[in-house]
Amino acid sequence: MKLSIKFLAIVAVFVSLNLTASAQRGDKSITPEQRAEKVTERMTKHLDLDTNQALKVKDLNLTLAAKMKAIKDANKGDRAAVKKEVKALRDDHKLALQDILTEEQWTKFAAHVEKKRQDRRTRKGDKKGK
Repeated sequence: MKLSIKFLAIVAVFVSLNLTASAQRGDKSITPEQRAEKVTERMTKHLDLDTNQALKVKDLNLTLAAKMKAIKDANKGDRAAVKKEVKALRDDHKLALQDILTEEQWTKFAAHVEKKRQDRRTRKGDKKGK
């Protein structure tokens, strides 16, 4: 009896550790629809999109997310091919997005993208120094 209680306690600890670790990594199994919804919500809030813009941006983001998933699935293991195709896809996405957003919103969006790029470079630099 004591052995089974100890066993269950150990299993519970491992399960909770596993759940904690997966929560920290983030859920990689997010669907393109969920990803598009999440990105659109952030963009709507950050850029003050109106309802019409939000719908267009959501469609655009859904298309982007679905195509990115297809690219990643088709090129598993070939990071260079994925990177090249995703870059072209993101460039097309930005052009389409620029047609939807006002100049003020586009400026705000571009500044946000640049800030994220700089933050990534800073983090990469920190990792290299360790």
